[in-house]
Amino acid sequence: MITVTSRQKPLLIQVIVMALAIIPALADSRARVWEEPLVLPTYSVNAPDHNPRFYAGRAYQGAQGRVYPYAMIDDLTDDRVNKTYKAVYL
Repeated sequence: MITVTSRQKPLLIQVIVMALAIIPALADSRARVWEEPLVLPTYSVNAPDHNPRFYAGRAYQGAQGRVYPYAMIDDLTDDRVNKTYKAVYL
């Protein structure tokens, strides 16, 4: 038979409460993964600029920003459209 002193009772009660709180969490510990459509406001981009930008008047030599042979796609329009994306939640 185990005897519990009055100083050990609060600790024993805390251990029992923590064990009772953890047991349901362990019973349903499966990971959940799902996908669903997600609507986000999206701004469209303008047509790419196919002319390469070699020098844009930057302050120091060597900062020319060479992007050739890739087209520049850096101009957003003011057209805000709600677009539906496929979202995967992990």
